[in-house]
Amino acid sequence: MNWNQVLEMIIQMLIIPLIAYGLALLRGYIVRKVKIAQVESILLQATMAVEVAVKETSQVYVDELKEKNIFDYDAQAQALKLAKNRALQILSPAGQQLLKRAVGDVNAYIQALIEAQVRDLKEGGLQ
Repeated sequence: MNWNQVLEMIIQMLIIPLIAYGLALLRGYIVRKVKIAQVESILLQATMAVEVAVKETSQVYVDELKEKNIFDYDAQAQALKLAKNRALQILSPAGQQLLKRAVGDVNAYIQALIEAQVRDLKEGGLQ
């Protein structure tokens, strides 16, 4: 057996499997990075949809009831429902599916975002 044959055996037995393993690790890393970017993107889209929906609901529904001094518990519940429906309208069905994969219960997540947005607006003196 000469050195070329020995070197060829070493390459076949060690180096090629190591390269394949390294490529598999690289592929896994890239896939994870893409998934993380997708999740970050859909969470940002959901947040933006909620911000728009809350502001729109406030302008169209809440402000009028507050002016008439009839913004009670039932009106608050209706405002939440309106804002949630509007946020889901803004968020595409594909976006909703991605959000569902990221957070599970889309409705609960959107509601939590709405409540946080309303709290931020109240603390900022905008409502």
